[in-house]
Amino acid sequence: MSQSNLTSEVETKIYHAFDMIHEFGVVHGDLSAENILVSSADAEPSVWIIDFEYARNGDDESFAMERETVKELIEEVRHGEIME
Repeated sequence: MSQSNLTSEVETKIYHAFDMIHEFGVVHGDLSAENILVSSADAEPSVWIIDFEYARNGDDESFAMERETVKELIEEVRHGEIME
């Protein structure tokens, strides 16, 4: 898998992970690159969201704020700051 395909796949998985978290009514509360683990050891990359110490029930405003943070983290993925 090329680096651009790998990056695109990781981006999609990060968005999907947060969609799932938000579907359960939860806001992570401590988003940072350190709380997203990525493994590309297999043919298909794996993404884990960790450290839910500050997780809480969310509302529309907190979900929107967290989505903006996810977008910022995706930019870090694009620049190789998460997948090192």
